[in-house]
Amino acid sequence: MKRPGRPFTPADDDAIRRGRRAGHTYNRIAQDLGRGKGIITKRAIRLGIWGMKPECVPLEPIPPEPRVEAHLLEPGNRVKTTREQEIDRQRRIEATHRRTLTQEVFGDPPPGFSALDRRGK
Repeated sequence: MKRPGRPFTPADDDAIRRGRRAGHTYNRIAQDLGRGKGIITKRAIRLGIWGMKPECVPLEPIPPEPRVEAHLLEPGNRVKTTREQEIDRQRRIEATHRRTLTQEVFGDPPPGFSALDRRGK
């Protein structure tokens, strides 16, 4: 199993955005930051800039899209929930940002929400 590398900082994210905006390849950005090309590419995917033309890459972070069902926005169609359900829902929403690309593709639950993770509680 691979050891986790050093975490990305906001400055690293800005450097990736600026590098892509300047037209640099992921190899060049990886060399500049002292990291591997694969991890830089993975971070670009997570930042939402992978596959964009250099001139289209925003220099500011892209805010995540809110996950709200359209029919719940209409007045009178709200579902009644308890406070505990709202807290659990908020925890699940916050945990979705910690999922890996593989977990997203295959629909695995966020960390801490699978049956195996809950067995220890």
